[in-house]
Amino acid sequence: MIDVQAPAPFAVLSDEAFRQALSDNLRQLRAFAYSMCGSREDSDDLVQETMLKAWKARDRFQAGTNFRAWCF
Repeated sequence: MIDVQAPAPFAVLSDEAFRQALSDNLRQLRAFAYSMCGSREDSDDLVQETMLKAWKARDRFQAGTNFRAWCF
């Protein structure tokens, strides 16, 4: 019989730390969105949607990993 253990829970960021991480990456998100959309209004919408989705999924981000890669 194989002994299967549940994976250990991973560390998550506090809401404040997650908010700060989003804020720290806002400039790069905007630049990337603008390069994809070509319009400021559309890129702002894309960044806003990205931030909302990231906030809703914040419990799935593993602290200590690359936040920027996860967010993009």
